[in-house]
Amino acid sequence: MNKFLLAAICLMGMYSNAAACDACGCSSGGSYLGTMPQIQRSFIGLRHNWRSYTVTPANASDGRIYENYHSTDLWARYFPHKRVQVLASVPYNYYSRQTDAKTIITQGLGDVSLMAGYMVFNNGDSIGKLWKHTFSVNAGVKLPTGRYNIRNEGLRLNPAMQPGTGSIDYLATLFYSIRYKKVGMAFDANARFCSINPNDYKLGNRYSTSAKVFVWQKMGFSSSLLPMAGLTFDYAKQDHDIGTIVAESGGQSLFATLGIEYYYRSFGVGANYQLPVSTNMAQGTTRATARLGAQIMITF
Repeated sequence: MNKFLLAAICLMGMYSNAAACDACGCSSGGSYLGTMPQIQRSFIGLRHNWRSYTVTPANASDGRIYENYHSTDLWARYFPHKRVQVLASVPYNYYSRQTDAKTIITQGLGDVSLMAGYMVFNNGDSIGKLWKHTFSVNAGVKLPTGRYNIRNEGLRLNPAMQPGTGSIDYLATLFYSIRYKKVGMAFDANARFCSINPNDYKLGNRYSTSAKVFVWQKMGFSSSLLPMAGLTFDYAKQDHDIGTIVAESGGQSLFATLGIEYYYRSFGVGANYQLPVSTNMAQGTTRATARLGAQIMITF
């Protein structure tokens, strides 16, 4: 399959979750896979995502809170069959929460994600077709491999600051792309269904969808450049703590996305930037500010 399909959705599957709880910005607890590159080759790579939030608690003497979430993933995909893909992601998370009084930093292995996908149809290799289509479905699980009981001054930190969630969550994604000559569009939808962890805390289910326009620019022998632009919408239901709804949790955000990627033979590198268009998180106490992503991969 042509490499335009890879660029259309790389870096977009990261775990764009909405707000968590207790006047916190984003509860990731480790990333999940989301949509993945659809080129029919196995790969291994690294990707890094940074998300930032400004929190204005309803009742807080510290004033505004500034949160930053960094996740670096070792991710890979293997094709045991031309229509079947097996996916894995191992994240390392670094989180910081800064107030006027102090800064809290947590870091460590996040929650490992495993998925399997099936290519329902794909005519990207059909020379006689003017319109190229691809549609795939994926499902999997996020395992509780990250720490979720880190304490500060004797008190357990809220779930937003924990590298892991402590819960087994279930993942599902859909991906569709269409291209005519050099120009195409890609659409994806992601869902994460969360379960209760040993602390009797349940993160709200997470949903994300995006639409992107991309252009495939051939730059010479075995190399291509792929600029893209689009929108991403994230929605999270409210959390539950011992069966009680956490008021300052859940919400939705809409992001505008710009990205560019470069490929040379089996090597690929790319970056994207997301700017919030609108955000309503944690009953208005949390505002998403920006996201950055970068990735590097080798196909084989």
